[in-house]
Amino acid sequence: MTGRPLSTTRRQLATLVGSGAMTFRCDVAQGAIGLPVIVQWWCQVPMAQMASSVSRLRSEPSVRQVVSMPGSPTSW
Repeated sequence: MTGRPLSTTRRQLATLVGSGAMTFRCDVAQGAIGLPVIVQWWCQVPMAQMASSVSRLRSEPSVRQVVSMPGSPTSW
């Protein structure tokens, strides 16, 4: 399908996975396992700590999405 030899594809995938540039994940349908799988966290982070907070969240493989909503919670 890719037009590349299987050995080349295997080698390139191994390089990507080995370097951390590519990872695999498996998502499941919540209804299929009968357990809740969605978690939402709401937090306030001072601007001075925003970069370190983002860095920490990026290092968590289980985090799928992070959304920033600037302003005070009462304005949301």
